[in-house]
Parts: sequence; C-alpha cells; structure tokens
Amino acid sequence: MAAFQGIKTLENVRDDIRKILHAKDRQTYPYGHAGTSLSQLTLDIFSSDVKISKSQDTCTICNFSKPAVDDNLGCVFVMDNTSLKSTSHTLNNSAKPSAEKCPECQSEIRSTVHYVYFPGMLLFDHSAYNIKPSKYLKCTSIGNNNTIRYCLRGLLYFGNFHFTSRIISPEGDVWYHDGMDTGNETKSEGHRKLMKDRDWQTCLGRKLVMSIYVKS
Repeated sequence: MAAFQGIKTLENVRDDIRKILHAKDRQTYPYGHAGTSLSQLTLDIFSSDVKISKSQDTCTICNFSKPAVDDNLGCVFVMDNTSLKSTSHTLNNSAKPSAEKCPECQSEIRSTVHYVYFPGMLLFDHSAYNIKPSKYLKCTSIGNNNTIRYCLRGLLYFGNFHFTSRIISPEGDVWYHDGMDTGNETKSEGHRKLMKDRDWQTCLGRKLVMSIYVKS
C-alpha cells in the first residue's frame, strides 16, 4: 500500500475539483444531475493571474505602432459567429479594428494579440458553432517572432447529457473513449490521416464541443 501513497485516480481528481468548484460557486457548479456550462468550466479551471499575452495597436499602412500592453487572452477560446472557418483561422485572426486613427498617416489602426509565454495547451470551445478543428496550429510571439506549433491531441463530444472523447497520440493514432461503455479502456479508430474534416464533427451521434491542442 505504501507504494501507492499520494497517487489518485482520474475519477478522484475529478471529484476533488468538483468540490472546489462547488464551494466557489454553488449555482454554476451544483451537485446532482444538474448540468453546467462547459465554456465556463474550462475558463475557470484554466484561468490564471499570470498575463501570458500582449496586445499592440499598429497602423495598417505605415510603420507606426504603440507599445504592447498586457492582454487577457489565455489558453481557452470560446468561438462565436466570427470563427466560421477553423481553429487555426480563429487563432491567427485575432486582429480587431480600433476607433482611433494613426497619428502619422490617419489610416486605420488594428489591435493584434500575441502570446508572450506560450501555454502548454490550447482549448477551443465548439459548443455553439460547427468549427473545423485544424490538425495543427501555429502562432507567433510578439517582439521576437518566435513561432510555436500545437498539435491536435483530444476532442470532446456531447449528446444525451453524456460526454465522450477521442484521443490522438503523437504518432497520429486515434482512440475512442466512453467511460460508460469502454471503462478504463479505449477503442482504436485508425489513423488521423484516414479521417476527413467532417469526421471530426460528430462521434457516434454526439456533437464536437471542444478540441484540445498540445504544444509540440
């Protein structure tokens, strides 16, 4: 027994986190069979007081730019109707127009967001829209133009008040998991290369609600 001291199962970790969230907000995270928001759950679990991104206003015509400032971008992306192409498009098209004009040439200014510290994981919430999960993501840091690649490693599906998942190994093998059906085991679904974009959107009748990427 001593060899297992300090080791917890994933189920025990889940229950511990549920207790913490319930104590924090009983209305959002109730006990029993009541559901909760997946978007809010991931935002709370992956929240941090450490700022890992900066935004910078830059002229679209000349070389004028303001100093970069801290931004609230974290590792969770809740996608909306502006994210209609793919997770890669969402990540790399965060520039937003500004109401200000460039003081040098009076042209349009756009605000772009870049990571200063790349998180180990990126999560994309697909709950509201059918957004294609790209197999790879690339993003560039502000200042030194350092590029980091992320690989698709997990997909969560929801239907009939039940979650299932697909897990993708570093080698590209796809595994299906359903705690009620497969228990602690997974079922092989072949290789990532054999799956088309539309294959990721559903899994045995359940809809894709989240894609998970790991820094490579």
